[in-house]
Amino acid sequence: MCIRDRYQRRVHGIISIKLSMGTSNGVSYIGYRILSVDPQCEMAKLSIEPMIDFILFPDTSKEKQVYTTLEEMLVHEENKEIELSIYNIVQRRARRIKVIPKRNSNNTYLGVTVRAEDYSMAHTRVIRIINTIQDSPLEKAGLVGRKDYILGTSEEVFSDLEEFNDFVAKNNLASIEFFVYNTDTGVKKIRVTPNYSWGGVGYLGGTVGYGKRHALRPSGTSSTVGSFMVDSPAAIAKKPEITSPLLEAVSYTHLRAHETLRYLVCRLLLEKKTNN
Repeated sequence: MCIRDRYQRRVHGIISIKLSMGTSNGVSYIGYRILSVDPQCEMAKLSIEPMIDFILFPDTSKEKQVYTTLEEMLVHEENKEIELSIYNIVQRRARRIKVIPKRNSNNTYLGVTVRAEDYSMAHTRVIRIINTIQDSPLEKAGLVGRKDYILGTSEEVFSDLEEFNDFVAKNNLASIEFFVYNTDTGVKKIRVTPNYSWGGVGYLGGTVGYGKRHALRPSGTSSTVGSFMVDSPAAIAKKPEITSPLLEAVSYTHLRAHETLRYLVCRLLLEKKTNN
């Protein structure tokens, strides 16, 4: 298994990652976000969805924890069937899978690349596409308003709109591969090329949103058979917000470069005053 720790460093082989576990009422909310799955590995046959599935460890649904790290468990349980809990941030439920860790030529056991991060509010850490402008970079990439959500890249998950804006500005004219969740088709990879000179406003040409109001919503068509709730809604509600309340209901249209949160709020207020 290949692991990226919370500081985005890529680590190969078997290691022990020291994490500052975020807890609420004694419950840990750190999991391992699955970034990619080797199509030849056993995990690929288990309907794992990159970017929206987390491996939960420690598994709070189990009364007893034998191992202190996921890596330790994989080493000691090599070639034995183990049970893992997989949490899906769209459905906000977990399911259990059975898998046999096998060490391969790449010194990995599960054939997945993961990153350790807080999963409890991961459904809010997405960029929602609200609409796109004709002939804009967003439209040319095939992104669809009200249906597509940018989850991040293999290296980045965005903590707010300012961070997303900075990332886009720094990659002007570069092809960026985003993981995108579509409400009809699930997770896909889409390449977007920001272009400040595309002929319209901003780098991408469209309106995006971030925060609770624009979070991933559970699909009414997906089956929850065999799944279980990881935490009660009350426990998650008590956790501190990861997103900034100032950005919670903001739809950021122009994506201007080098615009800080303070200036963003000021500009929105000025534009509102001017429009009135």
